[in-house]
Amino acid sequence: MELAYEKIWGLARPYYEKGRPIDLEHIQWMMDIAEEVCEKEKLDKAIFIPLVILHDVGYARVEDLPQNTYGLNVRKAHMQAGAEIAKEILEKAGYAPDKIQQIADYVSVHDNWAFDDNERFRKDPLLGAFNDLDFMWMATPKGFAAAKYLRDQGVTKLGSIGWCFGGRQSVELSISGEKLDATIVYYGGGMATTTARLSPIAWPVLGIFGDKDTAIPVEMVRAFETSLNTLGVENEIHIYPDIGHAFANPSGASYAPNATMDAWTKTLAFLTKNLKE
Repeated sequence: MELAYEKIWGLARPYYEKGRPIDLEHIQWMMDIAEEVCEKEKLDKAIFIPLVILHDVGYARVEDLPQNTYGLNVRKAHMQAGAEIAKEILEKAGYAPDKIQQIADYVSVHDNWAFDDNERFRKDPLLGAFNDLDFMWMATPKGFAAAKYLRDQGVTKLGSIGWCFGGRQSVELSISGEKLDATIVYYGGGMATTTARLSPIAWPVLGIFGDKDTAIPVEMVRAFETSLNTLGVENEIHIYPDIGHAFANPSGASYAPNATMDAWTKTLAFLTKNLKE
């Protein structure tokens, strides 16, 4: 990683140690693959990588930080404080002034999905890619502990969702031994499809795919569906006609708005059915 980002990380670490130390490995994992994400998604790494490093520093300035840090008031407070801290750190690091405000603005809204502000993430490719990467941590070997952490904080129902590589990781989390309540996979190339590998799943699964997707052809989707049926796993598998890979990515060449809206409607209904208490 470039020296400029290492300097930012060095300045940010004390805030994580004070606020929410559980984030240290989370941020390090995101940093390790952030540049690859920028290359693949054609993002400005001068904005994306500092956002990755700084997005959760604000917990250090939330007064009387509760044990459960996922409440809406805490989320709002940590984003506001985080934007201020991000500016301070970037100024100390001698970062380009024209970039500082952009990064701080992203920090100030990066958890807005919790306030049903989902359109922002769909319209902004950089923020959308960041959000995907942020959640993909949950489906990594070290991130599995985060699911336990959520349970320990009182979360009673938990599901996984991912797109493309994240879709594959959603399935990986589901077969890791972690007990979930719902699994959603959008066109997860290279995902597990055999009964032997999928056997740990004992909860409903929603799959979203396109029939022109060469990354995960229809034959693989049908194998996935057949294995779930053989295992007695409740599932909904939707294959959209004349649709290619990553069709739900509004910044991609294969974006299909009508299919995306329909798939998202199905996703929300599935989540409501299986996770809402």
